[in-house]
Amino acid sequence: GGVVSTVSNAMIGLLQGLKAIASGDILAGISKIGDSFSNLGSKAVAAAKQTNALENAMNKVLEAEDELGVRRSEANKEIANARMIADDLTKSTEERAQAIRDAGKVEEQVAQQEQAIAAERLRILEEQKKARGKASEEENDAIDAAKIRLNDLERETTMRQKRLGTELQSLKNEQEAKDKERDDARLAKIKEKNDAEIELAK
Repeated sequence: GGVVSTVSNAMIGLLQGLKAIASGDILAGISKIGDSFSNLGSKAVAAAKQTNALENAMNKVLEAEDELGVRRSEANKEIANARMIADDLTKSTEERAQAIRDAGKVEEQVAQQEQAIAAERLRILEEQKKARGKASEEENDAIDAAKIRLNDLERETTMRQKRLGTELQSLKNEQEAKDKERDDARLAKIKEKNDAEIELAK
């Protein structure tokens, strides 16, 4: 892969050209040698451009990670405020449910950005390894760490969505219980009134 394979192919072409010259086919040999070095030059330029592009892409990832760190801090504050409302029993059930949905929306937005950046980091590291044709132990460790990071983020998203559903269902059950309690009390008062009227009618 990369420059190494390009140079290897050029050397093979050089040897084939020399062999053709030695066998008497001088023009074909010279042409083969020329083509080999021409290909070497163009492929080396392409490889250098790819390396530069990947380095620039990684720099953008690093910048995005720094910016996301600030956004994550801001999001955590927003989520904490929403959670305070969700836990406030003086608020209506709908207000508390909306606070949970708001917290979930903020968390989801930041999580999507985190996953996108993590996926891009992994892509670049794998492309860099492919371009070099091999990787050091440190580079392989970086790729493994990037894969773990992406998997963890995806797992956290699944768990967060499940928790959000559970919290909203809990609030729904709580409201239904309150509604039933209120209806039972109303029906009890009606029954008490009816029983009193029947007693008076006797």
